[in-house]
This record gives sequence, C-alpha cells and structure tokens, in this order.
Amino acid sequence: MVGDPSWPSPNVNGQSWWLSSGKLLNNNRDVKQSEVVVPSVQEHGFYSGVFCPFGQPGDLPADQRNENGKAVVFTSAPLDESIELLGHPVFHAELSSDQENALIAVRLMDKAPTGESTLISWGMLNLNHRHSHEFPEKLKPHQRYHIQVHLDSLGQQIPKGHRLEVAVAPTYWPSAWPSPKPVTLKLFEGDTRMELPVRTAQPGDGEMISFDRPETAEVMEREVIRKEERTREVIHDPIEGVWTVTDFSDEGERRLPSNGMQYGSVNRNKWIIKEGDPLSARNICEWELTLGRGESWQTRLETYSEMWSDETHFFLINRLTAFENGKQVFSRTWEKSIERDHV
Repeated sequence: MVGDPSWPSPNVNGQSWWLSSGKLLNNNRDVKQSEVVVPSVQEHGFYSGVFCPFGQPGDLPADQRNENGKAVVFTSAPLDESIELLGHPVFHAELSSDQENALIAVRLMDKAPTGESTLISWGMLNLNHRHSHEFPEKLKPHQRYHIQVHLDSLGQQIPKGHRLEVAVAPTYWPSAWPSPKPVTLKLFEGDTRMELPVRTAQPGDGEMISFDRPETAEVMEREVIRKEERTREVIHDPIEGVWTVTDFSDEGERRLPSNGMQYGSVNRNKWIIKEGDPLSARNICEWELTLGRGESWQTRLETYSEMWSDETHFFLINRLTAFENGKQVFSRTWEKSIERDHV
C-alpha cells in the first residue's frame, strides 16, 4: 500500500526503455538504428480477456505466452532490483504503414523467471487518429510518423529477477475491429521507446491508510432459483485456419422475497476470424432476459445481434422478440450498414 501527497505524484518520474533487436534496454547507448517489420496476425488478441471485466471467471487475460508468438516482442534483462510502476505508461514510436488505414496495439507484461507472462497494461491507437480524434487523417503509405500510445493506468510492483516485455502488433481482435486490409507496420529503432511511470519508494509506504466506511443501501434478501454458470473457450480450426472465442454467461435466476419478483439473464457471445483475412471478422451476440412473478405473469426478451464488414462498410443485424406467459407478443428486426470512416 502506498500513499502520495498529490497527483501527479512528485514521487513518480518517466523512465524510458528503448526497443532494440528484440531487447528492451533501460538506456539508449546500445540501441541500433534499424527497422523492425511488424506483420498482421489476425487472431492476435484472443487471450486478452474481456474488454470490460466484471470479475467473473474467465474475464481476465490469460498467460501472454499464448499471444506473444502473434506479435513482435521486446524483452528486458532480469531486473537487478524491484521497481514500482504507478500511472500511465506511454509508448513513443517512429513508424510507417503500408496501408492508409491501420492501428497499433501495445502490450506491457511482467515476465516471471519461470516463464509466465502477465499482462499489466495495454493500449491501442487508430493511426488515422494520431493527431486528432475529431479530425482523423488517412496515412500515407510508407511515410514515417511519430506517434504516442497511452496505455491503461497501473499500480504494480515488478519483483527483482523478473523481466519486462513490450509487444507490438497492428491487430487486436476482438478488442479492436480489424483494418480493412492486412497491415504491415515498420518500427524504426533508436526513436522508439516505452516510457514507464516509475515510483520511488517512500519511508511511509506500507502504513495503514484508513478511509471512512462508504454508505451503501441495504443489500436485499434474494433466493437463488438457478445458479450462475460461465464458460469461455478459444477454439482453433487448423484445417480452415479459423479462430473462435465463445463466451457463455448464465447469470442465474433469483427471486426477491419482499415482492416475489423473479429475474434472470443468459448471454452467448461469439467472435470469429480467419487467418490472413481481416474481412472474415464476425461478432454474434445473443441475450435472454426474464422477469416475472409466480406462474401468472412471466416475461422474456430475446435478442440476436450480428456484425461483419467489407472494405467500405460495417453491416449489422439486430432482432428483438418479446414473450408474455410463453406467447410471442412482439418481434422486430433492424438491418443497417455504416460506412467505414477512417477505420
């Protein structure tokens, strides 16, 4: 536990780690002025965990060794001393793209001496938004640009003997929709570095910091009718070269003794992509929501949503069906295409 007097903290300073020939160096004396090719691997990102985790089993990222073969990775030497990171890492890069639409995804990992690679922060940038989110600009193929990627904030101690890893890729499915064409990025070493928010330990660290107990509403009594269940699977078809994530979450069904209301939900999500084909990306989402009281009044909503794209447009189908006491009372389908705008 740490406590600093203000934010930005006077105890946190940016420390640059330079990318060079697969290594992550804490000085630029030995950095080679060379170029690194970063190709598109469309299935990169399947082990990132869910985009918005709620703490359910399967929400958090898996061992990043599953991902690192699908990106270009730079690894530090084992740390001589533990370091504390507190704040936002920033990735500074000099790069070019062979396509006018491209993105970059950057991951920061803690690699244990036994080999496990733990994702501790990550960030993405649509490179058409390198100057402005309001006024995006297409890239000029093969032109060099200086960009910055702000990674998620973190508070992490990296133990002595561990290594830092930085992974770079132009794909991160399904957290980011793929670019319309396969992208090859080129990183220019000597001008590319990761800036880490390194905190200097203070004498008072570890002392108990107390806060007033937060005010909350009284937790309502609930009866469990159906227990929750969760599965999340990554499926690879090596014959067809197709990768799929299937995510099933039955959040259970409960009853409120105070008024007899019953409620529950089940959702199924699927993300699909074929190796080498960004236009094969497809997302399917199905939900079922129930609400009722006793046997006399029961309602159910079912939704089906699907999204895919071609080089110029996104396509969406959404269907909503409502039931009361087992009888369908409403159904509607929406179909829409949306022009790809610098993405």
